[in-house]
Amino acid sequence: MHGGQIRLAEVIRAYREQGYTVQSLNLYNRSASAGQPAGKHDFHYPASTPWQLWQGKAVPLIEDLTSGHYAAGDQAAYQKLTQAVQGEPQLIHLEQPWLLPLVRRWKQEGRFPRARIVYGSQNIEAPLKATILRQYGIAEADAIAAAIARLEDEACALADVILAVSTADRAVLAQRSGKPVVLAANGISAWHASEAALTAWKSRLPSRPFALFVGSAHPPNISGFFDALGDSLGFLPPDRRIVILGGVGSHVLEHPRFQTWGPLNQSRVQVLGLVDEPALAAVKNLAHLIILPLCAGGGSNIKTAEALYSGKYVLGTPTSFRGFHDYLGLPGVHQAEPGAPFRKILAELLQCPAQAPDPQAQAQRQQLLWCHTLKAMIEAVQEVLAA
Repeated sequence: MHGGQIRLAEVIRAYREQGYTVQSLNLYNRSASAGQPAGKHDFHYPASTPWQLWQGKAVPLIEDLTSGHYAAGDQAAYQKLTQAVQGEPQLIHLEQPWLLPLVRRWKQEGRFPRARIVYGSQNIEAPLKATILRQYGIAEADAIAAAIARLEDEACALADVILAVSTADRAVLAQRSGKPVVLAANGISAWHASEAALTAWKSRLPSRPFALFVGSAHPPNISGFFDALGDSLGFLPPDRRIVILGGVGSHVLEHPRFQTWGPLNQSRVQVLGLVDEPALAAVKNLAHLIILPLCAGGGSNIKTAEALYSGKYVLGTPTSFRGFHDYLGLPGVHQAEPGAPFRKILAELLQCPAQAPDPQAQAQRQQLLWCHTLKAMIEAVQEVLAA
């Protein structure tokens, strides 16, 4: 449903392709799981537990942080998670810092003593969380961000291998930890759109060239749409559309900034919501242009890798190209500041002929595949396990 889950799935795949047996333990929020079936190692984080509170107060948007306190502090949850671990792991891969309290307690109690620790950082979380909470007027934003920063620092201190998704994040983590940090960039899986899916979707999508925006319901995706494009989509010609895929779509439609110019904005968008992988492949192939209106956050954006790999026109903000600056010279790839510059280039690109194939550029795009981007992670893990 979002980039973090995609990355973790690819990390697991990379380990398994090297012959490792991998077990994934997860805490999930039932209300956010969209009715998807839970596996036997997926554990529900109940909304009613007092562990959801921050210092005795209900604070929104911090279930990721409080989930670790629940996993380690609630005795029933701790026992379930610990008993679910099969055998004696050689490696504990902590993806994101949130479940560090669980790993910390395992270490303190002498469980899995031979396991080496990998900390996979998808983002420098503390400043991003502070920005999101301030946007919603949460008074505890700074205190919560400070707690997350301490968690990230401790994860680095505990880890035998630290992973970063961009050179900028690698520099921050290296400075804060005093340790080497491995660059294991975000990537993509190659996709193929079937003729049947292309035919079916071509009849449902705009007949004229359209821009595609794909995003989860992550708050920076929602705010980025309006920060880059403005409140009114009247700058687009009446026959041009932005097609919106993913959980972000309903939030865009319901946002007060969209409603200000409701009828006009409605005439310039087509919101498709969540679709399956064959449909996503078809829509990406049929798009004229892929936009990346991301204006906040750290880490790197998997949707940027997908857009670059597509061979379509790509228009992103400077923020959206974090970790992918080497690809800014590819044909059809454009970077623009949010606001008027972004809107101007978007309108212009929708009037251009379709992007022509470029074999040399396509060869460079192959470096975006996960088998290349996660190679350094596997090498670092193998070195630690062999030591």
